[in-house]
Amino acid sequence: MRTDGSFPLRVLSSAVFVPVVLWLIHVGGPFYTGYCVILLCVGQLEFHRLGRMALPVPVCALGVVAIGATVLKARQDLYPLGASAPLHAGIVGALAAAMFAATWILDIFRKRGLDPRRAAWAGAGMLYVGGLGLYLVRLRFVDAAGGPRGFSGEMGVALAYGMSWAVDIAAYAFGMLMGRTPLGPVSPRKTWEGSAGGMLAAVSLGAALGATVCPFLGPWRGAALGAAAGIAGQLGDLAESMLKRFAGAKDSGTFIPGHGGVLDRFDSLFLVAPVVYYFLIWNAAHP
Repeated sequence: MRTDGSFPLRVLSSAVFVPVVLWLIHVGGPFYTGYCVILLCVGQLEFHRLGRMALPVPVCALGVVAIGATVLKARQDLYPLGASAPLHAGIVGALAAAMFAATWILDIFRKRGLDPRRAAWAGAGMLYVGGLGLYLVRLRFVDAAGGPRGFSGEMGVALAYGMSWAVDIAAYAFGMLMGRTPLGPVSPRKTWEGSAGGMLAAVSLGAALGATVCPFLGPWRGAALGAAAGIAGQLGDLAESMLKRFAGAKDSGTFIPGHGGVLDRFDSLFLVAPVVYYFLIWNAAHP
């Protein structure tokens, strides 16, 4: 969660951005798919920028095209319950290997030596942005509506966003109001008090939703989902902080006014989405 910048601009940006995202989640279809393509392509470019390694333009273009094509493919083939997990890992792994190989080959032709670090960074970008971000697509197109533990893809994505936002906002608020103990050197502005506040908000939100609008969860499983999402969201935030410290960058980009880049705003969500996805699938299979 960002703690600097223009507060009015952040508020105005959120007032516009949040309703649009909620509408896209609701309508689904090509509108939501297109939104995911833009989101993940920008995230991929931001990841390459943070690498400080000036990756070849053809490799960045390959990454963007691969992300876009994989999102479209995910909408068609990656949503079925259970059996699609190996397919997801296989496609993302193959694309990561292609990014690694393309960077290394271009480096050889350009006589930059055989340093594998640039190639490894290119592959890692596909694993991080594509491997995790694609769960936002898979989750929206899951249909497990049958049975007492069934759920819709729309509700699944709304849960992922809601949990992620709850963790971010509560951690920021608790950290500002009561933060005294730094969480660690990775992100000195974060505190243990803020982290505890984020966990409390996620668990409380999960229990409340399970008892009301998400009866397929129930309060206890809702609280368990909140706990898992709270841990995942904060790990995602710390992971992106590590990337920025490595790059010596304040933000990953400027895509969202007042909030920074896609990776700044969606770092928690990238880890929360797969947690919510697999938890809901497990929940549906264990009534």
